[in-house]
Amino acid sequence: TFVNASINTTLLNATYNIWQKYELESFPGSSKVNSFALFAFDATWSLIKSLEKLCSTIKNNSSSSCLSFIESSFCFDRRFIQSNLLLNSINQIEFLGVSGPIKFNLNNNLTDRINGSYYYVQNLQSFSNGLNFVPVLEYTDSDDWNFYKQRTNIVWPGNSLIIPTDRAILKGKRLRIGIIESIPFTIIINYIDNLGQNKTKYTGYICDLIELLKNKIGFVSDIQLVQSNQPYSESVEAVAKGDYDIIIGDVTITATRKESVDFSNVIFDTSVGIIARRMPNVNIDPLSFLKSFSSQLCNIVGYGVDFNVNTAAGRLLTSDLTIPKSKDIISGIDDIKNGKIPSDRIGVLVDTAIEEYYLREISFGRRDYYPLKSRKELYDSLLEGIIDVAFLDSAIAEYFTDNIYCNLTLIGEDFRKGGYGIIIPKKWVYANDLDVQILSLRESGQLEQLRRKWFQKKICPISYEISTAIQIKSMDGLFLIFGLITILSFLLFLWSKRSTFKKHFFNLLS
Repeated sequence: TFVNASINTTLLNATYNIWQKYELESFPGSSKVNSFALFAFDATWSLIKSLEKLCSTIKNNSSSSCLSFIESSFCFDRRFIQSNLLLNSINQIEFLGVSGPIKFNLNNNLTDRINGSYYYVQNLQSFSNGLNFVPVLEYTDSDDWNFYKQRTNIVWPGNSLIIPTDRAILKGKRLRIGIIESIPFTIIINYIDNLGQNKTKYTGYICDLIELLKNKIGFVSDIQLVQSNQPYSESVEAVAKGDYDIIIGDVTITATRKESVDFSNVIFDTSVGIIARRMPNVNIDPLSFLKSFSSQLCNIVGYGVDFNVNTAAGRLLTSDLTIPKSKDIISGIDDIKNGKIPSDRIGVLVDTAIEEYYLREISFGRRDYYPLKSRKELYDSLLEGIIDVAFLDSAIAEYFTDNIYCNLTLIGEDFRKGGYGIIIPKKWVYANDLDVQILSLRESGQLEQLRRKWFQKKICPISYEISTAIQIKSMDGLFLIFGLITILSFLLFLWSKRSTFKKHFFNLLS
């Protein structure tokens, strides 16, 4: 079928007449001739007219035959001698065929005709005699898509004329999901089953999240473990190249990464923390309670003043006596920015969002930090004293300091708030469906439940307990001073009564 195309009806009728004359039994009738047959006829007619043009040119300029071949016993080795001239003739012909205007482009090597692409969009509609396809849109090379000339309304599902708002959905789709090994987000467990075979299973926050999404959406998951120690940038690139449909892990959403891929809604809120070796508790100074008073205050304290723990001053003194103090190497991120720690004693994981932050906000592009390739190297470097502090996602740092590395601790307040997202391809058609379901999990509190399940566990013992009772050890200095004052007071009393004692002593002797 040809859309608003002029055709050579004279040539078409002549073709039908020849067909009926020589092979009437195969002629289906003009209304039943397939449109592709007409394109095939025009292709044949183009070859005939090109040979006609070629032969007329050769006949006028040469005595040789225009249809000469290089002969061969094998048919595929036969070659048309004037093949280049024939192609030139095809590019130069122009005529009105039975499928529309026929013309080729002289300026390039394209083999398709310039015009000749015609399409209909047909709409399935219900009629009294059943369902039928009705043309509603038409396409030509020159006019692009337009309404069909008889302009029929498009009938949408539900027998509605209103265009429905819809989106691609993941239900029933098979997803190649890459997961990144990262405790406690993705934990790999190797075990031997009842048959004695080695098996591997995955567990953790991410695996639970995938199950929640599968139950809500209904997709089929093909879970694949991303190569161990693969940089996050390569994971991003793997989705961009189509190696995975999506990758789920502890991947922070950043502007740089969004240049090549997109991200889902946040699946885990995060921030950056500073991790360091835990400092040992400082021995209690027996005279530490005196540090709460200035020298001027000590000079004006009067005789008979009572100590009362219920007063503000009493509470402050009690806290100084009962709470052992330990001092971290720094107080927080501001100390690092102010240079209180040499840059080569600061550990930073390379090829991470944290490295981007350090280069942008702290070193201003200088790679003067101690580079770390893995979290295992980070922990080992801290414990061995190679570095003093390191940057790490606060949730992961808190999990490891509470459950595995008990002699490491977080320092100061966390900073650079952000979030992890699922890596998805650019302009992914299922992005909206995935985002809606993730938002639903967040609003229902299920993401928070997962966070509590995997991050509230604590195995490491508490380094010290704050006691509200005044311990004897913390009162050693006070007892010592009280004893000295008592002895001095007794000696002073004896000195003041020396004459009385002397008189009494002499009376005894006499």
